[in-house]
Amino acid sequence: MIRIQLNGQPKALDDALTIERLVQLLQLKSPHIAVALNYDVVPRQEFQKVTVKDGDKIEIIRPVVGG
Repeated sequence: MIRIQLNGQPKALDDALTIERLVQLLQLKSPHIAVALNYDVVPRQEFQKVTVKDGDKIEIIRPVVGG
């Protein structure tokens, strides 16, 4: 089991996984989000390559529409 910070909240995961898999598990629409891993933005084309590890801090940002 690994522990991460997801949008400032502690979260436990069964195992290390890619950002792409994390986004799928959270049921987010990946074309409409941005992900930062340990304060560095991860390009969308890297989602399937970058692995989330124990202690990582992840911020997932979704656009807000309106005025």
